[in-house]
Amino acid sequence: MTRHFTQLFTRRLEEVAILRGLEAVLAREGYCAFEAGRIPAGYPAHPREFLRVAVSDPDPDGVIAILFEHSDRGFSRALALSKEWPGTDLIAVVKPPLEDPRFKVYRNGELVLKAGEDPDEELFYLAPVSPPDEVERFVQCWCEDRSRRGGIEALRLRRRDCRYSEAVAGGWPSPLRERVFIERRSRLYLESGLREVG
Repeated sequence: MTRHFTQLFTRRLEEVAILRGLEAVLAREGYCAFEAGRIPAGYPAHPREFLRVAVSDPDPDGVIAILFEHSDRGFSRALALSKEWPGTDLIAVVKPPLEDPRFKVYRNGELVLKAGEDPDEELFYLAPVSPPDEVERFVQCWCEDRSRRGGIEALRLRRRDCRYSEAVAGGWPSPLRERVFIERRSRLYLESGLREVG
């Protein structure tokens, strides 16, 4: 089974800030928000014409999950979003098809932690894997306690390794609200009357 969507985790962000950041980053990729109800039944969507993103309610530790439907551009989007949310740690978990999960942490548009081999396509350099003591220090700060419970897996991230569709259908530990984005060059978008002026 392929489990290859992107999972981002952060804390202390209001929903309006999350949505504003998502809209800004995805606009630079050529997407804009679109109402799912405006998609005709049986519409033959082109690959990547739509991008679905789900945002969770805060869990008991205050952690908010942001799930992207696909794993491609996962770390690039996380890096861009960390610029939109300054002063906030953003943990990115990407599980490409048939590969092990990769974890990175971003803050203020910079990579601050890397756990697992990755080609670092979002960066202009190949970053080394972070030493275990750096991972442990981050875990302690994130968890706000002194417990030592085994590296980045101990971040109290209530997550599931499942398909995106399973997560939004109720398989995620916290309730999710899905947002749909559409390519601006999509014929459906261009004919919807929602074109931006200017």
